[in-house]
Amino acid sequence: MSRVLTKAKMSLGRRSSRIAFRGGYQCRKAATAAPNTDSGYVVLLPEVPHDTPETNQLLRIGENPNFDKLDKTACRNAVGKLALEVESHVWRIEDYLKDSSFARTYENVIDPIEKLSVPFDYAWSVVKTLNLVKNDFIPTAGYKDLHNRARAARSRKYQSLPIYLACKEIKADSSRLQEPQQRVVDKFLLEGKLSGVELTGEDAVQMSKLLSKLYEVKGTYSKHVDNATYKFKQLLVDPQYIGEMPVPLLRNLAKDKSQPNKAPWVITLKEPAYTSFLEYCPERALRWNVWLAYNNRASGLMDKNTGNSIHIEDIRQKRAEQAKLLGFENYVEMSMQTKMAGSLDTVRTMLATLFTSAKPKQEEELGSLLTFAESRGFDSELKPWDIAFWRRKQRDSLFSTDQFSISEYFPLPQVWQGLLNFSEELFGIKINKKNVPVWHDDVTYYEILDGSSGEKMGGFYLDPYMRPEDKAATGAWLIGNKNRCGVQKVDPLATLVFNFQPPMYGKPALLSFDDVYSLFGKFGQTLQHVLTTVPFNEVSGTNNIEWDAVLIPNKFMTMWLGNKAVVKQISSHFDSGESLPDEQVRDLLQKKKHMAGYDLCNQLYLSTVDLELYSSKDFWKDIVSKQWSVYKSPLLLDKKDSHLCSTPEIFSGDFAAAYYSTLWSHMLAADIYQSFVEAGKREVWRLQGLRFRGSFLSMGGGYHPNKVFRQCRGRDPCPDAFLWSLGLRPFPKTVSEDDAPSTSDEATAPQATSESVRVS
Repeated sequence: MSRVLTKAKMSLGRRSSRIAFRGGYQCRKAATAAPNTDSGYVVLLPEVPHDTPETNQLLRIGENPNFDKLDKTACRNAVGKLALEVESHVWRIEDYLKDSSFARTYENVIDPIEKLSVPFDYAWSVVKTLNLVKNDFIPTAGYKDLHNRARAARSRKYQSLPIYLACKEIKADSSRLQEPQQRVVDKFLLEGKLSGVELTGEDAVQMSKLLSKLYEVKGTYSKHVDNATYKFKQLLVDPQYIGEMPVPLLRNLAKDKSQPNKAPWVITLKEPAYTSFLEYCPERALRWNVWLAYNNRASGLMDKNTGNSIHIEDIRQKRAEQAKLLGFENYVEMSMQTKMAGSLDTVRTMLATLFTSAKPKQEEELGSLLTFAESRGFDSELKPWDIAFWRRKQRDSLFSTDQFSISEYFPLPQVWQGLLNFSEELFGIKINKKNVPVWHDDVTYYEILDGSSGEKMGGFYLDPYMRPEDKAATGAWLIGNKNRCGVQKVDPLATLVFNFQPPMYGKPALLSFDDVYSLFGKFGQTLQHVLTTVPFNEVSGTNNIEWDAVLIPNKFMTMWLGNKAVVKQISSHFDSGESLPDEQVRDLLQKKKHMAGYDLCNQLYLSTVDLELYSSKDFWKDIVSKQWSVYKSPLLLDKKDSHLCSTPEIFSGDFAAAYYSTLWSHMLAADIYQSFVEAGKREVWRLQGLRFRGSFLSMGGGYHPNKVFRQCRGRDPCPDAFLWSLGLRPFPKTVSEDDAPSTSDEATAPQATSESVRVS
């Protein structure tokens, strides 16, 4: 099809023109105005692909992808075509809204947008999935262009002033709406406000320039961190420096991954190589060198041209200006608009309450660690680069069970089937494997059915193993491919991607206990995506959940790994079939709590620093120094420590003024898990499980998390269960330590007070 030329009535002035340009178009003044128009502007649209639902399967929302026949051309064309249709329809609705007789109703304004958004979101999610699991599917530059195109199309509906004003009218008559529909309207209003849709004149121009500069400086900060991380390499040839390191960790350092015990080994600042080296290297000078390189990344001490100190202040200033323009006192207040906690005071109260339990425990733990180190010949003051090494030594002396040595009891097939069986038992569902086209032989597809009615709830793909030739990204990922949607009659679809070691040497894939945590956590999020009953795409499943509540299902599922019966259920030696012995289960669970006070203080420190950065004007180094003395003493802050220069989560990532969010989610998850412990016998768990399914797994983003929690727990949150899980508070007499909630080392979550936590 030739390039399309269409008119656009630019009632939004310069701001609309700017948005159109961002979306991949050009708006420019026409030489002569078209008849019957009130504007001389035209929009030059990009080439529209010829693809139809008959020729391009990604345009058929009612079926899953046939990955055997899906190529990058079809993906590009589908995303481009659907993005254009979404934006064109937004313009059409804007045109309708200029007519005062056009009814401002949910059915007239929101439903049509959702009907077109769902196919577009689906096509783009498939492209994201394939980009994650196939390195060469779309070249980096092409994917980046497609990503920017998709982002512009998805945000266009929230940046429309006519739609924003229509939503205000719809909200004024919200009594006729279902609660999830009200949440959809509220989402449009909040997204619109935060995007600056209400700004006019110089304020709009200033916001546009500000966001452009902020995007640029965040990119520079991130680039500096990446460059500094990848630049450092230290070659080791002497095995005495890594002699005690388990083979799975050694493989991360070995130059030849197929021979992890063979020199040389390359020390880098990437995880898990960095942490593993600090834990196992006995040479203090080497640990100091690597620690210094890590905590000085992008500080400018090594290379002034890549220093991030000035960019930290620039990002803070621009975010403060952004908040002021939008009518907020500071960036934290702006951030709290999308959080369950609702206010800075609530979060500070939560952090302070946890601190009262964590601080004395940390001092006790560090004193014990120093005594232990001295008994092994250490004759100096404990420094930050000493903690990981002596902590690992002390932990191994206290608990003989090692998460790698017991991996033979956690073969992936057994753990996975045990997880599916447990989920079926707990939530009243059936999970069946189905044969469908997939992108690799490792991948399997499952359908989830309601256990009572047999009704299909949705489905998900599982891609479990690392494939360095295919997967560039490490870690674990959940991608929502389809959300439940009534107007399109679409069931949820998700993709789970892990990077576990594949089967080797005739053995099945064997998981470390950390791997098991990752599997349980991501599956909890998958259940929330698939089991939702909310039929509105914008707020279905994991969509629209407040940031500090989004990980509750993830953390809830990992709490079960603190239950001896569940651990024994999912464990089975790959050769003998025996489950993990009781004493090793207890050892493993107690090991997880080692130095929990220290870990919690570290999370409290970073959460507090984050909030101070975006609510005060003090220099960032002064904030670090002050909060370190509160949360990290008796450890001293090293003069050369510049760790905030390489903390992208707070500056270039998505957790600015929100670092506490994971802790908050973990707090609520522990409280919910406690209800199962209180229920006692396993046969009663199903009743509590159905309650959790009917709240967090069903209601998702269609209801405020305060209501969802109360629906599940019958009251406001309380921190006790979380503190018990860390061993920071004695277990109640009614609770066995075998059943008490446990937590992983990856993210320790603080709570609020011993009384219920009240949030708006």
